[in-house]
Amino acid sequence: TLQYYSTIDQLKKIREEIESYINNSEDFNQSTGVAVRIEKFSDSSIDLLVRCFTNSNSWSNSLEVKERLAIEIKQIVEKNKASFAFPSQSIYVEKK
Repeated sequence: TLQYYSTIDQLKKIREEIESYINNSEDFNQSTGVAVRIEKFSDSSIDLLVRCFTNSNSWSNSLEVKERLAIEIKQIVEKNKASFAFPSQSIYVEKK
C-alpha cells in the first residue's frame, strides 16, 4: 500500500520495477503468470497487487524468496521517493 501523495509517475515506475524484478529472477516461475498492478484506492492508501509463484517446493526456501521480494519492494519504493501508507485520518477544525 502506497501513500496517496504518490505521483502517477512514481506508481508506474514502482509497478514496472517490481514486475521486472520478478520476471528477471530465477526465484519465480514466470510461466504461471506474474501480475503486478495498481489494484484499488483504499481509505488510506493506493493498493498494489503482486501475484507470483516461487520455483521452490521447499517451504523454507519459499520464505527466503518471499523475504527477498519484500526487501526488494521496499528498496524500489524508497528509490522512487515514495512511502508506504498506514491507516490515518485527517481532522479539519473550523474557526468560528
